Amino acid sequence: MEVGPREVAASFGPLAAARFPLAVVRSARVIPWSWWRGYGVRWYGWDAAGFVGRGRGVVELVLEPAVEVRAVLRRRVRRLALSPSDPEALLARLDLPAGPG
Repeated sequence: MEVGPREVAASFGPLAAARFPLAVVRSARVIPWSWWRGYGVRWYGWDAAGFVGRGRGVVELVLEPAVEVRAVLRRRVRRLALSPSDPEALLARLDLPAGPG
């Protein structure tokens, strides 16, 4: 995952990728990720995709307007869950309000 001055990019192997303007990220927070949701490229709601490699430290970005991601198939999402190596550093880099808890 990369957070640049104007753009966010994330990927999960060759099957999943997202690239969108930083300005569309409205909030970010660490969320619980239950084992039954699974790991890898996941759809966890009609408007939500996850690129999740572990169950701890999963950060959910709330996006407005929705952005197109490739998670095996292309789809527009308003929520994107990621499992960065350092969730706190990602949240600090984004410098956004936390989403609803």
